[in-house]
Amino acid sequence: MITPETIRTTAIEMAESVGIINLTRIDLCSRLNISDGSFTVIAGRTFTELIELIRPECKNGTKPERNRRTSRVIRTDHILGVAMDVSERDGFTKLSRATVAEDCGISESLIAYHFGTMLEFRRTIMRHAIKHERLRIIAEGLAVRDIHAVKAPDELKARALASLSEA
Repeated sequence: MITPETIRTTAIEMAESVGIINLTRIDLCSRLNISDGSFTVIAGRTFTELIELIRPECKNGTKPERNRRTSRVIRTDHILGVAMDVSERDGFTKLSRATVAEDCGISESLIAYHFGTMLEFRRTIMRHAIKHERLRIIAEGLAVRDIHAVKAPDELKARALASLSEA
């Protein structure tokens, strides 16, 4: 059984090997064999909160080595993971580049560089939410008639809407 302590320990181990800045929620969930959408429920906190919790325990620095940049894939995965957490915490419709950038520890312009306009950023987030079954985000997308949320499979839409009554 996966517990919050198991998640914390695994995250520290992974951060030691790849560096905390390169640790992604998707990789952590994959290592633990849990759904990305259930991470917050099982861990009892968002991925961003977990990173802040384990940061002091990680020996492998929080920044990549000097003159070595984080790969584009790792950076976009990190931004998307944080954007998902922010969307669940603050609401998909209230999502802003500024909030995501602050939680990521990067500039807003870096988000624009990777994702384009705010509309393109929201579309990417909704596609990611559907792929990883982030029900709260999908439900909010349905409420505002987001084109990707509306096109989601009927079973997923039903679960997303049912999740609202559980909250």
